[in-house]
Amino acid sequence: MNSGADQQKEAFQQALQKKYTACIFDIDGTLTVLGDKSIPADLQPRLADFSMSVPMAVCTARRLQSALDILVPVFGHAVNPLYCQANWMLICENGAIGYVFDPEKKSYVEIYRAKYPYPEAMRENLFGHLNFILKDRLGLSFKNVVSLVFRPPQEGVSSDDIQKHCREITKIIQQELIPYDPKGLLAVGDSGLGVSIFPANSNKEQGILEFAKCIAAKHGYKISPEAREIIAVGDQPGPLGNDEGFLKGIYGTSFTVGNTHPENLLPLPVFDNKGSILKGPEATLFLLGQLSFRDGLGFKKT
Repeated sequence: MNSGADQQKEAFQQALQKKYTACIFDIDGTLTVLGDKSIPADLQPRLADFSMSVPMAVCTARRLQSALDILVPVFGHAVNPLYCQANWMLICENGAIGYVFDPEKKSYVEIYRAKYPYPEAMRENLFGHLNFILKDRLGLSFKNVVSLVFRPPQEGVSSDDIQKHCREITKIIQQELIPYDPKGLLAVGDSGLGVSIFPANSNKEQGILEFAKCIAAKHGYKISPEAREIIAVGDQPGPLGNDEGFLKGIYGTSFTVGNTHPENLLPLPVFDNKGSILKGPEATLFLLGQLSFRDGLGFKKT
């Protein structure tokens, strides 16, 4: 009987035989090395080339400007930067807000926003309470348009320790959230760099569906209800990871370039030509080189 890892290898090869329509990526740990502030130099032009012909998106815990700070260098590598930019959808705050590029305004505009499920006063009280409870564990906290974010100190701290501190913060937030969320309408997500609180009905898996709607409307592509034609790539698929639902395989065809779970078929790890698992942006770059896209899109498999 094949092991879980062997089954994943076989499924990975089968997935590479299919043709896809679009790609959606997590940012931190997927397009960047976790903790780095930029996409590696060899991945930037590859993303730019793809986005001249393949609809692309990010689905991230970051807010809009923070996501743009990462992606702007990619746009600069394109033959036509404005066209490249127009082919990227930005889904921010763990799926709570979506943006598309308006060529006339030459800026991103909001096309949907999830509503925070409680009054603003309750959101403010929760934010203040958690800052007090976590005061000895935080390096930074802030309110986004919808989500609340809490980060441990990161300067001079190893990536492993940052992830450990995030897990500790997540457990505390889960417990402290109970009286502030009596209806269970909020979710907690750990990106490995920080912990977010956001509406449970505006998660990253819903971001895949919003992206599918966008490309169907813009390009006229027929997308299946499960959006299997869309490649979804992230790095935090485990319980409480903010890619858990994103990579569960409910929507899209999911690949992990971070944590792997052989006991589950999905998400699929990225295997190199020798059968070894690749991780981080190295895995993302390799995967892009293996994918095939529908006629008129992207590049043939290399």
